Amino acid sequence: MFDFDTIYVDTTSGVTKLTVKSESECKFTPYKVTFINKFGVLQDIWFFKRTNEALTTKTEKFKRNIISNATYNISNHQDKTLTKNGKEKLTLNTGYYPEAYNDVFKEMQLSEDCWIEINSQTLPIQVTSSSLAYKTQLNDKIINYTIEVEFAFDTINNVR
Repeated sequence: MFDFDTIYVDTTSGVTKLTVKSESECKFTPYKVTFINKFGVLQDIWFFKRTNEALTTKTEKFKRNIISNATYNISNHQDKTLTKNGKEKLTLNTGYYPEAYNDVFKEMQLSEDCWIEINSQTLPIQVTSSSLAYKTQLNDKIINYTIEVEFAFDTINNVR
């Protein structure tokens, strides 16, 4: 990458001096999503706008007997947790892509295998968004896709 702040443009009417102001576009952490496209090849797409993280939990409970030695202790849990686990989800925004990328997002939506790179780790994900509205510059002006994904593993791994 080249750092510069002035460009000289030579035209038929003379030389014009343009001043360049550099701005960092990525306010948010960019994420690279890799998927297998329709040709069976790994393809990358970057999501560099706002990302929301969420956690949903699932609990299995049972009722237990809290009477011990003929006494009833109210400080013991009668409703006891047997197992508790969770799934982490991300809501990713692409940023601005040209209309020609509609097919790329279609292929990502239909792909069976997707991965995301987070903190130098490549983790498996599943696209949970079930619909995709194709966007055009005529209708939508600036094209930004929002995709929901969840990690393809439990937060607390319980391999069986």
